[in-house]
Amino acid sequence: MSSNGLQLWGHFSGHAEPLGGQDAPKMPKQVQPLTQLQVCNAKAKGKPCKLADGGGLYLEVMPTGGKLWRMKFRQPDGKENRLSFGALQDVSLADARAKRDEARRLLAAGADPAQAKAEQARQARLSAQNTFEHVARDWHRTMIKKWQPRTAEEILRRFEAYIFPAFGQSPIAEIQAPDVLDDIRAIERRGALEIANRQTANCSGVFRYAIRCGLAERNPAEFLREVLEPREKGHFAAIGVDELPEFLRAPYANEACMGVSTRIAMKLMLLVFVRTSELIETPSAEVDVEKGEWIIPWKRMKRGQRRINPDKTDHHVCLSRQALALLCDLHRHTGAAPVCSRTRAIRGVH
Repeated sequence: MSSNGLQLWGHFSGHAEPLGGQDAPKMPKQVQPLTQLQVCNAKAKGKPCKLADGGGLYLEVMPTGGKLWRMKFRQPDGKENRLSFGALQDVSLADARAKRDEARRLLAAGADPAQAKAEQARQARLSAQNTFEHVARDWHRTMIKKWQPRTAEEILRRFEAYIFPAFGQSPIAEIQAPDVLDDIRAIERRGALEIANRQTANCSGVFRYAIRCGLAERNPAEFLREVLEPREKGHFAAIGVDELPEFLRAPYANEACMGVSTRIAMKLMLLVFVRTSELIETPSAEVDVEKGEWIIPWKRMKRGQRRINPDKTDHHVCLSRQALALLCDLHRHTGAAPVCSRTRAIRGVH
């Protein structure tokens, strides 16, 4: 056999097999891992050059001097692609290898690491955009039609005063129960127990809204009301039966300090028991003196002013002869204007 046709043979199970030659499979090229010294000493050339580290990872040295970590791989469909892991000054050799190993694990599981990286970046971007303040303002805009304007304004004002400065800029999905509790405790230390309780409930509402929108997975404020300082349960100020005679004498004893309309309206309130606003804004057309009846349209009633499911029932007030006499007297002082248009001083009386 000539030297050109020389082959190496090995024996396996009694059969001779070629160990080399043109038909032998090519062994993958072994890549020597980079050293830290090689990475640091890599110099720029006239065109980009690549220093392989193995497993598809390489350091690309740009003509400008920049050094970028990249990884070449094949997608599950066989197409070639590459990943960028960042610049050398931001990603060390060890970090680049860790990123490569993670990408290879994804490939082994049949996933595309490029798509996984894009999804991870998208989630990080959404997390940064969906801060507590951003979601809370969305929740407020969604709920505003269910509240009275004054209530909506007060809820937003308290968020801006107490909550947003504490963790308003934090991604809502990353907020923990201690973050919320610390801020609520600060409100408690000021003695504002009722505000602390309401703010906890409002925060819980924001987190529930975030969960329904797919922006968070849990509500860290859900059970915080159970650990808040208990509020003192009280009742509205009231007078006892023994105090009633003195109370009824007081308006008469202080008549000199009140205007005529206010004095009449005070006495009228004791007879008809309507809300202050319902009395002082009453036009004379609502009162039927002949029938002894006062019909307050539902739109002027508190329940009729609700944004959701308002009560559209007019309120009928049966007037005693004493009440009719007071209304007629009041009308003589106010004319065609609302019967109590000059009695704004009684707004504080309920």
